[in-house]
Amino acid sequence: MNAIIVAAGIGKRLREFTIDRPKCMVDINGKSLFERQTGTLFKNGISTINVVVGYKKECFKSNKYHYYENKDFHNNNILHSLFYAEEAMASGFLFSYSDIIYEGNIVKQMLSSGADMAVAADTEWISHYEGRTEHPIEEAELIFSEDYKTVSSMKKNADHEKAFGEFIGMAFFSERGAKVLINVFGELKEYYTKNPAKSFHSAKTFKQAYMTDMFQELSNRGYLIEIIGVKGRWAEIDTSWDLEVVKKCWK
Repeated sequence: MNAIIVAAGIGKRLREFTIDRPKCMVDINGKSLFERQTGTLFKNGISTINVVVGYKKECFKSNKYHYYENKDFHNNNILHSLFYAEEAMASGFLFSYSDIIYEGNIVKQMLSSGADMAVAADTEWISHYEGRTEHPIEEAELIFSEDYKTVSSMKKNADHEKAFGEFIGMAFFSERGAKVLINVFGELKEYYTKNPAKSFHSAKTFKQAYMTDMFQELSNRGYLIEIIGVKGRWAEIDTSWDLEVVKKCWK
């Protein structure tokens, strides 16, 4: 099974640690976040890891991975960055943000879901925002569900009390699900190439779209996106406060 990690961005909130390296290369007790993440993937069902690089791409030196370069990382966002690795999608793949750390059980859950499209959700997410002033709760990528099984909507700046959970930055696409994703993206790209100034869900432009915007589009078109309530530890490392918390909890 393929995995695609999107690691092209700068990581502005961790700037003191990312002047000379991408966010995923920050050190966690003697081991980089990237090493920890990829190690977990390899141990839990992933055989091939594809990495979309951009900012400080020269930091990625290992030949254990397949690399795809997003040369326009200053101007686009996660969705477009992912599609630099489109050729690695066809047989199905696990998608992951590069700034999250997680236990192997979460990977196993996603790979065994049996869904064509699935998103990983933390249903006990609110406690993670206690003391997290640099990344306010309004910026959480929230998942809403009418049936408590599939995605109804995904967005930021929403009523968090009504949310089913927080999207942790991991998703699964089967071969069929990947085909849907590729086809819908292609249609959207054609439309927005002709209409570049138009917004796309929460994004000001299609080029600036997040994965949550794409999941919203897929849901609006009637595709079922299963919600997997994660069972295991995970954390996002977006700020220096996050990094210090993770260093205390992950050995």
